[in-house]
Amino acid sequence: MNEDSFLFTAAGQLRIRTGFPFHREASLTVPPASLAYQRWPKMKNSIGEQPLMPGLTWNHTEDIALSLYEAHPDLDPTHVRYTDLHKWIVELPDFRDDPMASTEGKLEAIQMAWLEEYQDNKR
Repeated sequence: MNEDSFLFTAAGQLRIRTGFPFHREASLTVPPASLAYQRWPKMKNSIGEQPLMPGLTWNHTEDIALSLYEAHPDLDPTHVRYTDLHKWIVELPDFRDDPMASTEGKLEAIQMAWLEEYQDNKR
C-alpha cells in the first residue's frame, strides 16, 4: 500500500513523504504568499460546500496581474481606465474580496504588475 503524505507546516514548509516502494521524505520551504492558492485547482471540503483555498483579494497584486494578462494578453495595461480595471478584477472567477475595498493605490499597483507581465511576454 502506498502511503504518501503532504504537510504544510506553520513555518511555510512543505513536507512530502512517499511510501512504498520509495520510502523517501523531502522538505521545501515556501513563502506563504507564494503558495499560489489561487492557482491551485478548486477543491471542495469534505461536504462539498466551500473551496478549501481562498480566492484572490486586493492584496494579491501579482496573481491578479497574471490573471488579467491571461484574460487580455494583447492589451497594453497603460491604456486601461481604472473603472474598467476595477470591473475586470471583480469579474475574475477567483476574485473573492469586497469590490468596495479597492483603492487607487491598489489599482495602480495591479496595473503596474500587469504592465510588467505584459512587457516581459512581449520580448
